[in-house]
Amino acid sequence: NDKIGFEREYVISYGKNLDSINCEIDLSSVVTQILPIGFDGIMLEEKYVYSNNLKKYPNPIIKEIKYEDVKWKGSPNYSGDGSDAFETLEEARKELKRLAQLEFTLNKIDEPLTTFNVNFIELSRTEEYKDYEKLLTLNIGDTITIRHKLLDIDLTARVIEYTYDFLS
Repeated sequence: NDKIGFEREYVISYGKNLDSINCEIDLSSVVTQILPIGFDGIMLEEKYVYSNNLKKYPNPIIKEIKYEDVKWKGSPNYSGDGSDAFETLEEARKELKRLAQLEFTLNKIDEPLTTFNVNFIELSRTEEYKDYEKLLTLNIGDTITIRHKLLDIDLTARVIEYTYDFLS
């Protein structure tokens, strides 16, 4: 199995079963502007690759990322057989730009790490929902939806921790 759990149609929402929600946002790894550098200091003419989320932050967050495997045959320090290098400087620069853009689209380095701690009332334990207990059961790994209209939160999340009281 690639993952445990199921895609559930379980919704935790404000005014229904949401008790509290706490959000922690970590901006320490966010990057909105990349200065990609290839082998032997190859750089883009325009210098930077920008995130589509650049305007969401008050100031650009710049990071230099080295891509040593992007080589150009004409580099002064290149001494390979040519099979691992680009023919032209333009091709190498195009690859640098593509790799930097992948940092935003695949690795999502322009988005903060967020952790939501959600406390909710498990409706399957209430008298009104006793006939739907099987439909409302959650397990580790299950995917759920969390909605809070007032805070404009609408997320899909996986259950990674489940806390309950054994005595009650």
